[in-house]
Amino acid sequence: ALAAGTSHIGNVEFSQDILATLGAAQQLGAKVERGEHELTITGRGNADGFATITRPVFCNESGSTLRFMIPLCLLTGRRITLSGSARLFSRSLSVYEQLCHERGFEFEQKDSSLTVCGRLSHGTYRVRGDISSQFISGLMFVLPVLSGDSVIEITGKAESMPYIKMTAQTLSQFGLTVSISDSRIEIPGNQRYCASDCRIEGDWSN
Repeated sequence: ALAAGTSHIGNVEFSQDILATLGAAQQLGAKVERGEHELTITGRGNADGFATITRPVFCNESGSTLRFMIPLCLLTGRRITLSGSARLFSRSLSVYEQLCHERGFEFEQKDSSLTVCGRLSHGTYRVRGDISSQFISGLMFVLPVLSGDSVIEITGKAESMPYIKMTAQTLSQFGLTVSISDSRIEIPGNQRYCASDCRIEGDWSN
């Protein structure tokens, strides 16, 4: 969805979480065409191509959707509300809350919604390693398109390094480069996503 052009993704099982993520991507301006087990996605190229959000971005009950969409919203500098079930917003968002407070961004959480406003800049981001890797993946998706280089420093033991490496592999499939060593992720800036065709692995966790 961040790539200019059209990508084709095969071997997709449409879980509720994936459907929530696709719906959110469409709200941000991507064009999504769905087949039985495949997707065709035409992206806007970068955050400047995101659609003007006129209603809350719906994340249903998907923690991964919410944790991936918050950094995307923080690329825009606009005030965006994300919505979902009360159960979803009972889960911790402390990493992004702290990030926003440190940078003077708006972060207003309610029972079934979250409103954020701010524009991320390149630099160093410190994230605890003993919580969900989805926070780190969310940052990895957006930091490469910023105007300068960034570093994610993982504090403490990284509990989910395989997922972080999977994120890096996926970024590589779409033309981006990141470097992972121990508890440090180096991310060059000024990169651009390239449309790509790929077939994803089966979801072994299910």
